[in-house]
Amino acid sequence: MIWFMLSCSNPPEPFFEMDTIGLRRISLAIKGTLPTIDEYNRIIQDPSQIDIILDEYISSEWHERRMTGIFADWTKNRIDRFNISEEDYQLSSSTTYDFLQSVGEETPRLMTYYATQDLDWRMVVQSPFTMANDILLSIWPLESLEDESGGWHKAKYTDGRPPLGILMNNGLWWRYYTTPNNFNRSRASVMAELFLCTDYRTRPISFEATSLLEHEDFNDTIQSNEACIGCHNTLDPLAAAFFGFWWYDIYDTAEMSRYHPEREFLGESLLNIDMAYFGIPMASPTALGGLVAQDPRFTQCTTKRIYHALTHVDDTKFAEKQHLHEIFEQSDFRISALIKEIVKMPTFHEQENRILTAQQLASSIEELTGFVWTEDNIHLLENDIIGYRKMLGGADGLEITSPARQTSISRQLTLKRLTQKAALYWAQTLENNNTLPSSLQEDFYQDLFMRIYGEPATDQRKELDLQMFIQIQEEHSNTQAWASLLSVWLRDPLFWSL
Repeated sequence: MIWFMLSCSNPPEPFFEMDTIGLRRISLAIKGTLPTIDEYNRIIQDPSQIDIILDEYISSEWHERRMTGIFADWTKNRIDRFNISEEDYQLSSSTTYDFLQSVGEETPRLMTYYATQDLDWRMVVQSPFTMANDILLSIWPLESLEDESGGWHKAKYTDGRPPLGILMNNGLWWRYYTTPNNFNRSRASVMAELFLCTDYRTRPISFEATSLLEHEDFNDTIQSNEACIGCHNTLDPLAAAFFGFWWYDIYDTAEMSRYHPEREFLGESLLNIDMAYFGIPMASPTALGGLVAQDPRFTQCTTKRIYHALTHVDDTKFAEKQHLHEIFEQSDFRISALIKEIVKMPTFHEQENRILTAQQLASSIEELTGFVWTEDNIHLLENDIIGYRKMLGGADGLEITSPARQTSISRQLTLKRLTQKAALYWAQTLENNNTLPSSLQEDFYQDLFMRIYGEPATDQRKELDLQMFIQIQEEHSNTQAWASLLSVWLRDPLFWSL
């Protein structure tokens, strides 16, 4: 009754009155790119066009890329090293980057599929298929379900694992492996934290260090010691469900590549406890997906994480969380409905001091200029082996587990070099196509300014830009003048902030 009164006494605030600045914020959040001039004009003429534009955004390829990045940050799967490398599969060392990206993106790609295909989100933990590319098809027991090659498409495992989507794919458990003596407890903890927002690590414990050494049977100790029971009475039964992924050697391709159905019930004997999901008995690991899907914590956690990814706010007010989850539920748990609701709420637009993530910077600059910063076909803003992901404020999933929320010297230096290269590439491309104006042409200048800032340039701003442009044009070239102007704009805090 108290919960009902609280949720009813705090109705959601009215939707934000849409303008071009709001559209810019939404586009960068949903797609990681800037709005087009046509989209700005549509909002100026009729703010109610936002609903149609949102549908267009959510059906775009840029939105798919953005969601993959969001889910990669959520699961922390895009890392630069796994226990096994491409050489263990006799692949060329030139495939290192592709190998890491392929393994690291299996889980985020499957999450993206269910999010962008407007499907019931709860199916992501009950999916009969995963997502794979040519590399994964060549190294794991996978069978393609589509007549495609070269890209990501649906595939199914052929090693007898339960059809439980992200809960049973190699990519996730290569990232979160368990030692032979940990008995999957770490994996159970990770599953609860990632998908239920239940963090065992934050629970208080109190016992003397020697208390675990005074007993011969470790399992008996943690099942009887009052300081251990609070976590292990639910953690261990959950860990018992992951023994198909329990490897005798955590550096062996034969062990790590496939699921081991013959080991599914080893956990019950090694942990001395039956499989269960927070007190609900499980006859086999196959039951896990349905139990997670029915657990309200799963969709509530999803609501929280999507809100956080779009707003950069760690948590929400109680009324907002409840309202957003209700919208999510009413839509039959479509991620698209949740996203649309979030970006039209006043609180989404009122947050201050938000900066673009490394992913948003890379994608927005790529879409605007056509420039992708690569070396030997390696995307330098998506890895840290030879790249600059962390320097630009990105997360590597190991040392830095979430995108930077404040700027830094290294971020600004990396951004400077990125914008210089991108702006020059853009100007040279237009020059080669004979579409680069030979002066600070009014329409061209205003359209470019509008795309970047979401509002027209003032006369004072144009005068300052004109002075810089003419000086560089006289001292160097017209191409360099345009490149310098664009580079300066892309380093402006008004560009890289929301």
